Amino acid sequence: MRADARRNFDRLLEQARLAFVERGIDASLEDIARRAGVGIGTLYRHFPTRQDLVLAVVRTRMEALRVQAEQLLDAPDPEWAMVTWLTAYLRHASEFRGLADSMAEVVRGDERKRSACDGMHAAAGQLLARAQRAGLIRDDVDVLDLFAIIHAVAWATERCGARTGRAERTLDVMLRGLKAELQPGPAGR
Repeated sequence: MRADARRNFDRLLEQARLAFVERGIDASLEDIARRAGVGIGTLYRHFPTRQDLVLAVVRTRMEALRVQAEQLLDAPDPEWAMVTWLTAYLRHASEFRGLADSMAEVVRGDERKRSACDGMHAAAGQLLARAQRAGLIRDDVDVLDLFAIIHAVAWATERCGARTGRAERTLDVMLRGLKAELQPGPAGR
């Protein structure tokens, strides 16, 4: 990518992230292009669809979450590491109105979105396995269960218009259900 095209790409990503925080993932693409100082055609050359733009913005955050998960693998307390990372992921999933719906497609199997998250999923899986080896989280929980929980919490708190901190509190309640000392329910889980 030429230097000027790279600058446009980076400005579009940053302005899209800001617009999504302010107005949700349905923010005006024309406004994003204007705020980035480019024409709408430049936006569409880089991101042919709204979903492409959302995915590009999310992909940068996924990489940061992957790095954080890998760093937390060295933390002395596996439970603290797992909760710290899940809380960071929840904050990401709750950052833009509509993002929880969009990212839930990863759990449902959208391959394009899933491939954007592969590295982060692998790192989160390592955190989970470490917590399971320490006897902290039930053995029958997998990484997709964790993402389903996070997306459910983000989605529910967004829909309910919950006050700040409610998502983290709801996550705490749900995480208690993952604890290894609890017996599986009647369905074997």
